[in-house]
Amino acid sequence: MDKHTLFTSFGKWVNPITDQLFGDGAFQVPQDLYTKKLTTTRCLLLFLYAQLQKCGGLRAISDDLLMKDFQKELGLDFISASQLSRKNRQVEPVCLLHIWQSLTQRVRMVSCGRKRHISVKLLDSSTIPPSLNLYEWATFRSTKSALKLHLLVEFINEQDIQPEKLAVTPAEWSDVLEAPRFITELGVTHVIDRGYYDFQLFDQWCHDDMFFATRVKSNTVVDIRDLIYDDLEQNGFRESLVIIGSAQKKWTIT
Repeated sequence: MDKHTLFTSFGKWVNPITDQLFGDGAFQVPQDLYTKKLTTTRCLLLFLYAQLQKCGGLRAISDDLLMKDFQKELGLDFISASQLSRKNRQVEPVCLLHIWQSLTQRVRMVSCGRKRHISVKLLDSSTIPPSLNLYEWATFRSTKSALKLHLLVEFINEQDIQPEKLAVTPAEWSDVLEAPRFITELGVTHVIDRGYYDFQLFDQWCHDDMFFATRVKSNTVVDIRDLIYDDLEQNGFRESLVIIGSAQKKWTIT
């Protein structure tokens, strides 16, 4: 997609977002009461554009805003990088959460007819390393800062996933502490990363009839007690009743 195509289609691309979130007056923030130029709505649209166009920074966004077609789409003439920086610091996280929840709800409504008969949800975390000078509160190491994003998505098909729940925590917090907030539904198979690997959690989930799947760590002790199904040679699949755990403790897991 070249820049000319992007500018002529940008208004239509963001129209579903702006109509539902901003058009009905439900999205109002206190810092916009006396703002006539760079409102929170326009600021968010600029950053949506920056994400789509993969802009290198605030100066790149400001430079692209010199183009007349883009100015017409947003109703702005010029915004400096410093203005964008100040406005970005003023945007309340609750506003972004409101947008995320509204958009995920729309995704659910659109994709409800394409869901699988068996619900599968995936949980993973990503560590984001912001600048230590700008984000001193996000302590992680003596020379770097970091925060962690936990995201639960529902697998619809090979092309589509549906975001469902997220949480942001300090990077130094263990993933295991966040897992109980996401693994809560019966009748759903949860596929989890090994960062959430904890034998006590596994034992509790089995007790609560929770379905989950994860990769086994190399140092896990596996004691096979009963072979339920064996097709390992032909299809690489085997189902067993086992006791797993560390060398000190073991839990019964099927």
